[in-house]
Amino acid sequence: MGWTSIATAPEPFGRSIGGVIGSYAYVFGGQANNSMAAAYNISTNTWSASTVPTDPGYNCGYVVAGSELYKISGSSSVSTLEKFTPDGTGTGIWTVLTVDQQM
Repeated sequence: MGWTSIATAPEPFGRSIGGVIGSYAYVFGGQANNSMAAAYNISTNTWSASTVPTDPGYNCGYVVAGSELYKISGSSSVSTLEKFTPDGTGTGIWTVLTVDQQM
């Protein structure tokens, strides 16, 4: 099995975060544009704009769990934990989690 080319992303990204949730691969942030938010529809091989995090940045920690993406800290701040809940169309809602919600 080899590599297969996909549609070109709307802009270059690096030091970004992302993950696959449902039929989308999400990419957020990046050193060149920390407000970048893109969604790649795996089924249709197309990119679309997604929802920019509440606290954009790059060099963030992240994990996808339970069909949501969790983003922590990064270049923008050192103590913000956010949760991205996708809506199934390439966009979604970002929620800043409080200390009570993090435990």
